Amino acid sequence: MQNGYPFCRYYSTKTSYAPGKLIRFHGQLTGVLVRCLYDPGADSNFFAHSVAESNRFTLWDLDEPTACKGGLNGGPQLPIFQEVKGLPLCIQGFSAPLDLTVVDLDDDYDVMLGMPFCEEYIPIRHYREKALTIPAYESPTGRDLLLLDSEEYLAEGEGEDFFSQRELRWLMKRPSSHVHLFRLEAVRKGGVSNTLGVHSLQSAGKPGDPPPLSSFPPDHPINSSTYTGFRKHLQSKEVPPSVRPVLEKHFDRCLDELPGLPPHRKIECEIKLEARHSPPVRAPYRLSYGQLDELRQQLDSYLEKGHIRPSTSPYAAPVLFVQKADGMQRMCIDFTGLNKITVRDKFPIPHPEELLSRL
Repeated sequence: MQNGYPFCRYYSTKTSYAPGKLIRFHGQLTGVLVRCLYDPGADSNFFAHSVAESNRFTLWDLDEPTACKGGLNGGPQLPIFQEVKGLPLCIQGFSAPLDLTVVDLDDDYDVMLGMPFCEEYIPIRHYREKALTIPAYESPTGRDLLLLDSEEYLAEGEGEDFFSQRELRWLMKRPSSHVHLFRLEAVRKGGVSNTLGVHSLQSAGKPGDPPPLSSFPPDHPINSSTYTGFRKHLQSKEVPPSVRPVLEKHFDRCLDELPGLPPHRKIECEIKLEARHSPPVRAPYRLSYGQLDELRQQLDSYLEKGHIRPSTSPYAAPVLFVQKADGMQRMCIDFTGLNKITVRDKFPIPHPEELLSRL
């Protein structure tokens, strides 16, 4: 306690004192561009009061005021009374809500990622490359995320000749370089462009590798939790390069989960059965404890999503599990008894020879 406040300490170094020695990023906080500093020595995640005030963020009073002392040489004590809660921070491919303590930071950075950020996402530090890796088991996207140190290069000149070809090649050869190619596209009033608009080239990548997750803008809908499985499929090498632009264009048709049951239509599908047959009822197969747990988990999931409902039908069919190539258990329903009494649809099938002769 100092001067009636619980005391905490954070450490930072100004860029003017040690340029190029810090891990820093450029991101967005609810659409506001912010400069972020990774500082595991800070007791909290800090947010600049000037940015919060200028953008009219909702500030919450702390239950118990506190104070912090900035700088390595014991700078002035700063009282802390307010915080912001649950603001979505987007840095390259990373996006997650954070609680930030509002404090008067210097002009170099707007957000300071401290110990709470480290405890929540357990980032792996790469000191030489000035980068962080968010492991898959802590990542909001379910896969490893590489956050590269972002620097702003201020170039003098007019027109398009900011960098010469030689300077651009030199920058791309650096292992830590992350080059973005921007394309501006005019859109008619009332129209929407399906082009992503931002593509990324990473100098450390090999030709033919799938694009990294950070190639998409952080605020793009494709980075939401709705398309987690689609992003994994898009990044796999099994997707041909010629098909990837088509998938990117129609990403809103590739949901990970079905939105629900289809609407009711006039035509009702039915299965015609042979007359004078009792409904087939078969006892369930013997399942292991693991398969029983998997069965209960899948049934609860389908019931919660509305894909199935409790049945009082006199028909009953057992289920069994088939292990897929990726190790997952696929639930299959054995309709053998129902198939035996089903009336088959019969219609003439043309001979293959006749079809070939017509061709």
